[in-house]
Amino acid sequence: MNMFLLSVVAFLVALGLLIAIHEFGHFWVARRAGIKVLRFSIGFGKPIWRRQGRDGTEFVVSMLPLGGYVRMLDGREGDVPASEAHRAFDRQPVRTRMAVVLAGPLANFLFAVVAYWLMFVIGVPGATPLVGEVTEGSPAAAAGLLEGDRIVRVGDRETPTWQAVSIAMLDELLENARIPLTIARENIDQQTLSLDVRGMERRLTERNALFTELGIGFLEPQLDPLLGEPVADSPGARAGLRDGDRVLAVDGVPVSNFNELVEAVQSRPQQRARFTIERNGQTLAVNVEVGSDEVDGRIVGRIGVPVAESAREA
Repeated sequence: MNMFLLSVVAFLVALGLLIAIHEFGHFWVARRAGIKVLRFSIGFGKPIWRRQGRDGTEFVVSMLPLGGYVRMLDGREGDVPASEAHRAFDRQPVRTRMAVVLAGPLANFLFAVVAYWLMFVIGVPGATPLVGEVTEGSPAAAAGLLEGDRIVRVGDRETPTWQAVSIAMLDELLENARIPLTIARENIDQQTLSLDVRGMERRLTERNALFTELGIGFLEPQLDPLLGEPVADSPGARAGLRDGDRVLAVDGVPVSNFNELVEAVQSRPQQRARFTIERNGQTLAVNVEVGSDEVDGRIVGRIGVPVAESAREA
């Protein structure tokens, strides 16, 4: 499955989840108010799942998750038995009907609050701010920044990711013509450097210009060539690669990190590649029919296997 199809599937799943939460808001409040719910439906088209609840509510999930509805007993849509009149939506007080109508948007709002709370509690993944190539004659070079330095703080603000570095630097630009950086360098204590940005303030705030103008490149962390769970029906899955496999070589060329593995795969679209892997202490050879995908106008190889989470954490 290529990236476009993965994006479409992810979009449909996210949309279906939002619709389900929205409709559940209507459903929950209606039930709490004593209104009879006839059907709770998610999606349109042919039903792929159907169930009858003990109270008579029909739950339906259809093929296309592009909408949904909660159908309630309502005298405006048909005859309502006298014994059920008190459970009809149209017979409820105005405040009750308003509560049912507003419950859907409110459920989505509360879901967003919870989702953001979890995001901040669990943390948002981001690249460690390791300095790559430093441009000669740039403010970064003049400040003494070296390749391999890790930016620990900008001013008084901790910077665990490049995004945090960017935000902190732009905040510093509002008040200072020098940006103080605290960096960690191998075999020495942390030290503070100062980036002189006098006269550059406007250029630095242009789109995607901050690090380029400062002369700071990005150093990608060298992840172990340890494989995660292959995508279902991907070239890697069909070849028998497994979660936890360590790639030692591709076509006899040693692989020392995951970036080298990616380069080896991308250079072999629609080719057979011989992977030498380590699995449970044994060295095995696996032939992989590399797939392909179009990226920035060129065809690159794909096998549909991510880096293992344990390699990222290391």
